Amino acid sequence: MEQLDLWTTGAHSPRSTVRSRPPRPPATNTRLAYAADLRAFGTWCHGPGRAAEFPVPAATVAAYLRHLWETLERRRSTVERAMFAIGAAHAERGLPNPIHEPAVKTAWRAILAANERVPERKASLLTDGVRTVLQTMHDETPRDEGEALRVVRDRAIILMLFAGALKRDELRTLDFAQIALADDSLRVMVAAGDRRPRAVHILPGDADLTDPLRALANWLRVSDIRSGPVFRAITAAGELGTAPLDRRSLTRAIKSRCERAGLDPNSIATMSLRTGFVVEATRGGASIDAIAKHTGHQGLGVRHIEDLVDRGQRLRDDHPGRALGL
Repeated sequence: MEQLDLWTTGAHSPRSTVRSRPPRPPATNTRLAYAADLRAFGTWCHGPGRAAEFPVPAATVAAYLRHLWETLERRRSTVERAMFAIGAAHAERGLPNPIHEPAVKTAWRAILAANERVPERKASLLTDGVRTVLQTMHDETPRDEGEALRVVRDRAIILMLFAGALKRDELRTLDFAQIALADDSLRVMVAAGDRRPRAVHILPGDADLTDPLRALANWLRVSDIRSGPVFRAITAAGELGTAPLDRRSLTRAIKSRCERAGLDPNSIATMSLRTGFVVEATRGGASIDAIAKHTGHQGLGVRHIEDLVDRGQRLRDDHPGRALGL
């Protein structure tokens, strides 16, 4: 029996004698998510009285789904993805798929019948909030060279996420070869996962503090990055790493900067800067088509920004209640 530790592709899996052809491999982002799900499942399976090897009994899978839903209070979509990750791992190995067994189906039906948990919506970080965060960073005195370097990096990260309306992974995996920086223009070719690359044009700011072009240029200068990942980890000793900044470190950096500026870090995520761009762009009179082109939303994805557009319009339009003079 094979140890249940991490996601592997068909290259490391026994060939199935049941299928006439292999299934289509999952997209990159899905594969990464499945890998994380399977690692978490493997860790849980190493507990007392549980199967920690393939094939996993259906009863164990059902118990894990209930654990995610009832104990950890995960969202239904998260539980479903974990279930499919487990099923895909078995299918890759040509093993019977436990998610089709009655025990798992019963557990999943019970989760479907329960009330879905309403996700906590993160706030949009608007221009005033971004300016407050950057001003706080500017006013603070770095305690050492490593912190000084992180300030320059984090300023560039915040402004790139905001002005470029970039997703976390689009910025996190950004390579030096994907940027074209000039005094009055910045073009970024972004591509996360299996999506086709798209060009994002970022405009300069009116003030030095909030100019994304100046912020990026300063970061590239002090870090002396001329190739490879643009945004990287910085050690406590102030040494610059070589690998892209990981997801958690990037999120922690944003939350920490917001908290030090007096904002609630629990209401902020990296996506707050992207949604803030949508609200502010609408407030400034940009059309939904122009916004969607900049953010990369396509087809049904455009619907996801409509409520943000509504908010921007409300901020832009004059409210009759202002005539009350209160």
